[in-house]
Amino acid sequence: GIEKSFGHTPLFSGLNLTIDDDARIGIIGPNGSGKSTLLQILAGLQDPDRGDIALRKRTRLVYAAQDSRFEPGLTVNQVIDRAVASGSPDSVSHHEIIPGEILGRAGFTDWTLPVDSLSGGWRKRLAIVEAMVRNPDILASCGHDPSRDGKLVVGFALETASGISRALRKLK
Repeated sequence: GIEKSFGHTPLFSGLNLTIDDDARIGIIGPNGSGKSTLLQILAGLQDPDRGDIALRKRTRLVYAAQDSRFEPGLTVNQVIDRAVASGSPDSVSHHEIIPGEILGRAGFTDWTLPVDSLSGGWRKRLAIVEAMVRNPDILASCGHDPSRDGKLVVGFALETASGISRALRKLK
């Protein structure tokens, strides 16, 4: 299993995790317990102190950070255009949905808005849409639910591609 500590404080040890197809996994714990760190390790953004992460070949894991940051000066649409361009070749066709439709279903009405003008909750929504259009096999996201209306489920979570596809179809 994997292990991670900060200083002398262990966050987790002996952790083994298998994610089955169609899985939705929530990670719940108090602040500082290692939820974000675990997702960052799974996404390859941090190394565990011990242990290995093994993903199936060609598995695309996309991480939507708790603190959503974007390049200054970009508009909502530019963020999504860049995400589509950096995703897999079947980023949009896999979901049979266009990025503009995803933005609309996520509640965005003006795609020309500068990202810098968005509130934290709207920035988080944009980060999730940005991750979804990259066509991940696994979406790892952390943060609080910015929507409060249940249309975007955000938490410390891992969700597989089939679950993401269902979520895209249900966003209305």
